Amino acid sequence: MLASSERKNLDFLTDEEFFARRFTLSEEDQDTLLRNSVVVDGRRFFRASVRDSILRRYAAKTNPKPGEPGSRENPLYRSGKAYVYNSTGDLVEYAGQNVHFSLRQDMKPTDEQKHMIREASRKPIHYSADCPEIPEQRLATRMRPIHP
Repeated sequence: MLASSERKNLDFLTDEEFFARRFTLSEEDQDTLLRNSVVVDGRRFFRASVRDSILRRYAAKTNPKPGEPGSRENPLYRSGKAYVYNSTGDLVEYAGQNVHFSLRQDMKPTDEQKHMIREASRKPIHYSADCPEIPEQRLATRMRPIHP
């Protein structure tokens, strides 16, 4: 585990430094990615299957081993949040057994994704032993106001 002084040092890193990948792609892999990409409105998009297979190969070599800083057993802490390296070598927020991803402001959901969200909002919620219903009273005690 990182010492508390080391944890504070991570808060002083810029986002570019903190979230930088631990590897650099070879020229051959960069060329492969460029051949499997397209530019739309000034942004480059890569074929996911090609991109992910290349990134997974590099991440397998450079990601921290269990117990090392940045692994699930020993996450990195910055601004009170825990971060771990995922299977493609990205540093992502870690919360218990779940890894959370955030959309950047420039990432917009597709029409199909919007449709899926609308359809899901119309469906009833089915509770089970794995996902029990939480009484309103208990929810009210756990809710914190957004603004003081």
